[in-house]
Amino acid sequence: MRNLKFLMLLSLLLLAACAPRAVPAPEATFYKGTKAQLYAAAIEAISTSPGLDNSSGWVIRQSDSEGGFISAQTTVQTYGLFGIRTGERLETLSVVISEAGEDRTQLVIQRSEGALSLAERVRGQLDSKFNRA
Repeated sequence: MRNLKFLMLLSLLLLAACAPRAVPAPEATFYKGTKAQLYAAAIEAISTSPGLDNSSGWVIRQSDSEGGFISAQTTVQTYGLFGIRTGERLETLSVVISEAGEDRTQLVIQRSEGALSLAERVRGQLDSKFNRA
């Protein structure tokens, strides 16, 4: 009976760990600068990122300077009890940069939950180089 309760509890914990994670909706940020300038700064922030723990590092999968789109991803190894590898998860980040008037550019970042640090890095780098509009 105790083993059955333990197995049921373990099953519930595993199900809770596998449940989809909520990610906040992206918010637009406006900067004073051109689309090309912001695009270059965002590419630099992503490509020089140290990556997440137990990951393959951030890789830019798609980039389109004319369209103002960047997509990056990394694969993170997951470990369970006693350091046993249990699988992997994919973390993603997408950046859309578009002109929003003269010398005013809009940035929107969509990310998975694990990509928060990269999203903050991109915004931080842009904040340090450009004024918000």
